[in-house]
Amino acid sequence: MTVPPEEPPDETPRKKERPVMPTADEAAAEARPADERPVAMRYAIVMWVIAGVVAVVNGIDLLLRKQQLVDAWTRAKDPGVTNEQVERGATTLLWMFLVGAVVFAVLFALFAYKARDGVRRARIMLTVLCVVTVAFYVTILRTPFGLLTAMLAVAATVLLYLPSSNRFFAPRDLPI
Repeated sequence: MTVPPEEPPDETPRKKERPVMPTADEAAAEARPADERPVAMRYAIVMWVIAGVVAVVNGIDLLLRKQQLVDAWTRAKDPGVTNEQVERGATTLLWMFLVGAVVFAVLFALFAYKARDGVRRARIMLTVLCVVTVAFYVTILRTPFGLLTAMLAVAATVLLYLPSSNRFFAPRDLPI
């Protein structure tokens, strides 16, 4: 019985091989250094987060002032509606406003975070959220905090479309 000779160990160190196609996060990290983000983008991100916080504060404020709202709605109600129905409806509506505000605040923060990395779809989604926010707070729920939220959303969206921000969101070639 013959034993095959052992092969000598490969002494050459192997280079870490890159995958053929980098992931989106790897490509974004290589294409754009973090300090390249324009100042307008930094302000826009902060304004989106503040707009979300103000929207949640608006929902909490409405819940705290529920009795005043119920009293006003009771005076202006249809004679066929009872006071209990007005109170239950107001409670449900105000909780829905608060939950909606929290959901929008989370979406504001999520898409602002993604826009921070130069993701163009995040900028588009923030623009859509701005339109919905302004339409809601100007037509349906016109409160001081609501109008402040709408103004912050508009200002943050304008910052996303300034020339320096447009250059930041410009499409780039993926590294080879």
